[in-house]
Amino acid sequence: MFRCERTTEGKDMTVTASRVEITPEIAKEWLEKSKGNRSIRRGNVEPIKADIRAGDWKYNGDRIRFLPDGTLYDGHHRLTACFESGMTIVSDTFVMDYDAKPTVDKGVSRSTADLMAMEHGVSPQKSKDVAAAIRMMTMHDNTNSSDWARVTSKVYGAEFLTEHALQRYYLTNKDDIDEAADWVHEHVKRQNTLISKSQAISFLCLASRRYGKTNAYGYLYSVVTGYGIDPGSTADHIRNALLAVKMKQRKMATSHKLYSIIKGFKSIMAGRTIKHPHNAVYRPSAEPAQRL
Repeated sequence: MFRCERTTEGKDMTVTASRVEITPEIAKEWLEKSKGNRSIRRGNVEPIKADIRAGDWKYNGDRIRFLPDGTLYDGHHRLTACFESGMTIVSDTFVMDYDAKPTVDKGVSRSTADLMAMEHGVSPQKSKDVAAAIRMMTMHDNTNSSDWARVTSKVYGAEFLTEHALQRYYLTNKDDIDEAADWVHEHVKRQNTLISKSQAISFLCLASRRYGKTNAYGYLYSVVTGYGIDPGSTADHIRNALLAVKMKQRKMATSHKLYSIIKGFKSIMAGRTIKHPHNAVYRPSAEPAQRL
C-alpha cells in the first residue's frame, strides 16, 4: 500500500502510484491545489460519501489525476466525499501531460440500467424501466419524500440511492420485480401507455406486497386496458383522467399519475366507491403524496 509522503516543505508529493491511502486531510490539501476547475455538484458527492460511510467504497483502479505542476485536475468529487466523510479511501494517482487534458472523462459512465443488464441478466429492453422502478421503490420504502415517485435528486436520501444500495434492493426483491417487469412489458404498450412502465412496475410490487398480487394486477390491468371496467366506478374515473392527460385534454405531473392510481386502488381495497371523478384523482394541493 502506497502512503502519501511529504516533502521537507510539508507539501504532498503528487506522483503516479497505485493503491494510495488518501486521508481526509490529504484530500483537503489536494482539493486546495485545484485551479479553476468545475464547481462541485452535490448530487454526485452525496452518493459517493454515503458509500464511503457505509463501507461500500471499493478500490477499482480509478485514478486521481494531477498535472505536472501538482495541480489537481480530476477527482474533485471523490476527494470532496472523502474529506466530508472523515474516512480514508484508497485510489490510484496519476500525473498526466498537459496535452492530455481534453481526453479526461470522455467515457460513458455505467448507469444502474447498465448494471442491471450486465450483472443480473435483466434484458436491455427492460433494464431502464427496472432501474427507474427500483429508485422509486427505494425512496418509497426508506424516506419520507413528499414526491417519492419523482426521484430527481441524488441529495435527499442519497444513502439509499447509491449503486450498492440499489443493487441490494433489486436482489432482495428480485422475483417480484422480474415478474412485474415481465407483466408490464406485455400489457403496457405504446398505444395504451397511461403511466410509465417504471411506475407500473413500482405499483405492482408495492401494492402486491400489501394487498396481494391478484388485487394489484387485476386493478392495474383494468385501468390500463379498460377491460372489464365498470362505468362510473373508481377505476373508471382514474382511467378516464389518465386518458384525458394522454389526449392532452388535461395536465398532470408524471408522478401524480401514479399517485392517482394508488389513491383509487386504496379506496377500492378499503371498500369505498369514489362517485365524483374529481375526487378520484390525486390532488396535490389537498393531500400528501400517496403511499402503499
